[in-house]
Amino acid sequence: MTSLGQRPKIWTKDRLARVLTEVFAPVVLTIGLLLVVGAASTLNPLVGLAWGILAALFVGVIPYAFLLLGIHDRRWRPSVSPPRPALRPL
Repeated sequence: MTSLGQRPKIWTKDRLARVLTEVFAPVVLTIGLLLVVGAASTLNPLVGLAWGILAALFVGVIPYAFLLLGIHDRRWRPSVSPPRPALRPL
C-alpha cells in the first residue's frame, strides 16, 4: 500500500535504460568474460578462475576504479554531460 501522493515504483523506460547500460557496460562485460574464459580454459576451473580474477583485476577493476576516482575528485567530467549553452554572437 502506498500513501496518498506517492506512486508505486514501476520500471520506467529511463530506469530500464540505466540498468541495461550498467549491465552491458564494456567494463562489466570484460570482467565477466575474463572470469568465464579463465574458468573454462584450464583443466582445473578454480585455477583458471584465479587467473581470470587476476586478469580482471588488472584489465577492468583497477582502471575503472581510477576513472571513477578521477570523476569523483572532479578531475574529469563523466562522458554523459549536459550540453554547454550556445555562445551569443558579438
